[in-house]
Amino acid sequence: EIIRTQYGQVEPSRLINIRAFSLDNVLKMDPEFLNTDGEHQHDASVSSTSVRFEGELNHQQLRMWLSDLMQNKAKDLFRYKGVLAVKGMPEKFVFQGVHMLFNGSFDERFRWRDDEVRECRLVFIGRNLDRE
Repeated sequence: EIIRTQYGQVEPSRLINIRAFSLDNVLKMDPEFLNTDGEHQHDASVSSTSVRFEGELNHQQLRMWLSDLMQNKAKDLFRYKGVLAVKGMPEKFVFQGVHMLFNGSFDERFRWRDDEVRECRLVFIGRNLDRE
């Protein structure tokens, strides 16, 4: 069954105990699935980094930075997400992406509270990341 949803909103009871994973079926396709003695290599060029800072971003500069990121770095970005404070906006800018697939917007569901520190948080997982 395919459950169509937006922003992951789905009744949890529709996802629990659906028996979607069968170890017996996996072992039929891949008998070595449970073998932990096999060779396992890590790619040293793959890492993660995160950034957190107080303050607000300029909306136009944010748009230009995101555009540059998509054009020049997207192939090396496996996963990225963030919550950003943008000057003059009462809503948080929430974004996520995988390579060139990007989704981001000011979301009415996530407004800055008066007592909340306006800050930016970003997380990146990818290849050859430059923290600077």
